[in-house]
Amino acid sequence: MFPECSIAEFVRGEKVAFLILGHVAQTVFFRRYTPGLITALFVVLPYSLYGFHRLFTANLVGGDSFTTSILVGALLLAPLLLAVRQLGKLLAR
Repeated sequence: MFPECSIAEFVRGEKVAFLILGHVAQTVFFRRYTPGLITALFVVLPYSLYGFHRLFTANLVGGDSFTTSILVGALLLAPLLLAVRQLGKLLAR
């Protein structure tokens, strides 16, 4: 059903999804600076793009596995963020 996706590809997909949803979207949503935005845009994003370029060039990642890793990473990110939020509320009591 899904193309095979290695753990490394999944982690890279999760990282890119977190970068976009975690930092950039929060800044837009809250309409103010959020911690990690500058690092995400100027360190993580270029490194991720370079890493994906190298993986594609070496034929270690194909288009299907790349797309799958991004989608799975984005889908798993929302429940993870909600769980961490709940944990934070519990610890703040």
